[in-house]
Amino acid sequence: MLHLQRNLSRNLVRRIATSSGKSKDISHVPLSTPLELNQTEAKIVPSKVATNFVKNFDGILTQTDSGLRVISEPHYGDFCTLGVAIATGCRYEANYPHGVSHLIEKLAFGGSNVHSSRDEIHAVIEKYCGMIDCQSTRDTFLFAASCHIDGVDDLMQIIANAIWRPRITDEELEEAQMRTEFENEDMEDLIDCTPLTTDFIHKGTLMKAVHKYFDYSTAAWNVDKGLLLNKLPPIDNSIAQYAPGQIRVEKDLSGLSVGRPYPNLAHVVVGFEGVGYKDPDFIPFCVLQSLFGGGGSFSAGGPGKGMYTRLYIDVLNKHHWIYNATATNYSYDDTGLFTVYGSTDPAQVHLLYFYLPVP
Repeated sequence: MLHLQRNLSRNLVRRIATSSGKSKDISHVPLSTPLELNQTEAKIVPSKVATNFVKNFDGILTQTDSGLRVISEPHYGDFCTLGVAIATGCRYEANYPHGVSHLIEKLAFGGSNVHSSRDEIHAVIEKYCGMIDCQSTRDTFLFAASCHIDGVDDLMQIIANAIWRPRITDEELEEAQMRTEFENEDMEDLIDCTPLTTDFIHKGTLMKAVHKYFDYSTAAWNVDKGLLLNKLPPIDNSIAQYAPGQIRVEKDLSGLSVGRPYPNLAHVVVGFEGVGYKDPDFIPFCVLQSLFGGGGSFSAGGPGKGMYTRLYIDVLNKHHWIYNATATNYSYDDTGLFTVYGSTDPAQVHLLYFYLPVP
């Protein structure tokens, strides 16, 4: 009886009601065909709590003469969050050794002209029950902090000095390089990563990159313009350029897995230009990637996760010789990249092109 109930629930999840009153298996509806949903049953009524308390973005955006965009939004309670977002990242490393942005992220909130060490910074943070963090993507750097409202000025000073007045001592640089080299040891076991060239990155390179790309015209932060520091040189908007060619690396994967050896696979990636996160089609691209789904042949996850995505139903479940099929969507400020990836035995890679769901 329990087995029967599980099968019934799975079938119900995969079926939808159409306007004609008939049910249809959603896994057999082409992605190019709009769903004929029953408007009465598909109507979503928001709760009273959501309509009373949840509002759209209510921030106030202003731009100073130097190009700095200041965004502020009312806060409630005794704690608040503040930060600085800078439109730069590893995609701007065209004239610098690969990995500069990664090391700058690890050196964040070190010693500065005001606070000589991390210990002094953490003493201020603990005073206001706060926390700090720095994260970077391919085109964004984010320095952020959360604290009691009484410590906004002190935390904002820490963020400002971490961005524009870092000391980057030899000890801090050595520590960041050691942490990066430790990560490189794991990256050596991955077939799709390249270790960072830490041996070619020194203090002068890092300071030059900070002064070049951490410019007011690329930053947005919640602070009064009277607290701004001296303006740095204007940003160079050059980005990495595509250079045609091939890079082939032979890897010994015999020790990659315990027990059963890692299979010998051929990999295929088909890429299309996507859209940036500011584009009106950003959400449709995200939904499309979720519908494609995918993964490894033994990582179905469970009902509602990945078993009913198109790459599982139409590719992995029907062709046992395909080891992996995955769709990925990358979105940046100005553009994006949508890819469909597959892997199989090298003897069958010529067939993989015909079964990946690409135009």
